[in-house]
Amino acid sequence: MLPRLGSIIPVFAVAGPCLLTLGGCSGLADDSPKHLALSANPATIEWMELEPASQKPQFEHPAAEKVDTMGAEAMAVLSDGSMSLETRQRHFREMLARELDIPLLARFMLGRYWKKATPEARRAYEDAFAEYILDRYASLLGGAREIEGFEVVGAKATETGDVMVETRIRRGGTEPINTGWRMRDRDGRFVVIDLVVEGLSMAQTQRQEFASILRSNGGRVEDLTSVLREKTT
Repeated sequence: MLPRLGSIIPVFAVAGPCLLTLGGCSGLADDSPKHLALSANPATIEWMELEPASQKPQFEHPAAEKVDTMGAEAMAVLSDGSMSLETRQRHFREMLARELDIPLLARFMLGRYWKKATPEARRAYEDAFAEYILDRYASLLGGAREIEGFEVVGAKATETGDVMVETRIRRGGTEPINTGWRMRDRDGRFVVIDLVVEGLSMAQTQRQEFASILRSNGGRVEDLTSVLREKTT
C-alpha cells in the first residue's frame, strides 16, 4: 500500500502569497548534482539591506524587485473582492507556472532516484509533478485570507550564485511571517527555486516526503507518479 502524501504545505494557506511548508533545511545529499543545490552556508552569505516595499525603492538587486512584483500581483488578486475563488486559483496557477523553476524542483525533489529512473519514467513524473504543484498551490493561494501586507526587507547572495530575498507577510492580529525566497538567474530572468519560512524549506520537506514514498516501494518512480496523479484528479 502506498503511503499517503501528507500535509506537504500545512502553513501555506495561513501565510498567503507564497509557497510554504514545514520541514528541514539541511544540505543536499552527496549524490545530488551541484547545479541543483538549493541550500547554502550562512557564513558565506552577504546581506544587502533594502527599503520597505511600501516606499517603492529602487531595489539593489533585480531578484528583490522580482519578488516585490510577485507579491504585489498576489496582493492585488487577494484584495479583489469581485473575483471568484475559481478566478483567483486560475490566476495563481498562471503566475506559479511562470515564476517557479518547475523542472529543477522536480529533479531536486526526486533526489537520487532521478538517476535510476528511465527516460519514460522521468517524463511521466515531471508531467505529474507539474500538475500537482500548480493545482495544489494555486488552490491554497486562491483561498488565502486576512493578508494585510507583503514587504521585501532584504536580499543576500549565496555561495551557489543564488539570491535569497527576505520578506515579511502581515496578517491581521498575528505576528508577521518571515519568508525567504531563493531566486536563481535563468538567462537574465530570476525564477523561484525554494521558499524558506523561519528556517524551514519547502524543497527539502517535499524531497523528504517523496523519498519516504519511494523507499517504501522499492524506489519505483512510477509509484510516486501515481500518487501525484491521484492528488490532482
